[in-house]
Amino acid sequence: MIIGFGVNGQNLASQAQEQNIPYSVIELNGKISTKYLMEGEPMYPGDARSEEVLIRAAVHKARTVVIAVHDAASAEAITIQVRKLNHHAHIIVRSQFASEVETFK
Repeated sequence: MIIGFGVNGQNLASQAQEQNIPYSVIELNGKISTKYLMEGEPMYPGDARSEEVLIRAAVHKARTVVIAVHDAASAEAITIQVRKLNHHAHIIVRSQFASEVETFK
């Protein structure tokens, strides 16, 4: 599962597609999610900080969750929600600063 469909999320999805790795995407921005949903991306529009959105996107079935959002506070909140719903998934979080790494651990 990819959370955030900016440049990093799109690059990851492209690589997953090339390797025939199934994935789904959660994207907060309505314009982006609508555009890519219409292009056939497995897109779930909404705020991944929301337990309801994560459940709708079946995060409980994900083996790996990549959190590729810009805001560290949002990434932390998403990480907490994902771990609450899926105790076994590998979680990879994009961070801008080395000082954020300990928080995500």
